[in-house]
Formats: sequence, C-alpha cells, structure tokens
Amino acid sequence: MTKSKVEKFLQENSDPEDFIQQEKIKRYLNLRRLFDKLDTAIREHGAVVTVENGKQSYIKINPAVTEKEKINVQLLALERDFKLFLPKDNDPSKLPPKTTVEDEEETLV
Repeated sequence: MTKSKVEKFLQENSDPEDFIQQEKIKRYLNLRRLFDKLDTAIREHGAVVTVENGKQSYIKINPAVTEKEKINVQLLALERDFKLFLPKDNDPSKLPPKTTVEDEEETLV
C-alpha cells in the first residue's frame, strides 16, 4: 500500500521518538481510512436510503452519514492535539498537503 500525502506529512513533521504522538498518528490515519470508506458507501447508496420492513417502506438518512459525523469529531480532536514541527516561514513545499478524494482513494484497501 502506498502512503498518502497526509501520512507522509505527519511522519515527516512529528517526533518519531514520541510514542504517544506516533500512536495518535496511527489512530488518526485509521479514522481517515474509515471516513473515506463511509464516503464511498454514501456515494454508492446516497445520503438517504429506503428501508423496507415487511409491507412498510420509509426513507431515512444513511447511517454512514451519522457515523461520518462522529469520526469527523474524533479527527478534529486528534488534529488539535498533534505536536507537529511546522515551518515558521510560509514555504509552500513545507505546508500540510492539500488532498483530494482521488489522492486518498488509492490508499484504501
């Protein structure tokens, strides 16, 4: 599996000796993978789904949307807690990467 731009950035800009920080990075990357898989499920099935229960049929929000919101909260909390070595100057080559869905999809298994 190839490394995403985000994974490379986090590894290059964090302390490899800080085991707690490295664990947070692993957790963050795991959550991003789940987030992306939920995104795929939402694209496949839509934001709302039709549920059939016997003769009844009703429309409800796709459960993946709710789970994605929960994961987003966790991702934001981890991001706030990262202690990264960010450059003091505004050198664009050293700033966090801008990713697209396509960049991250290649890393999904």
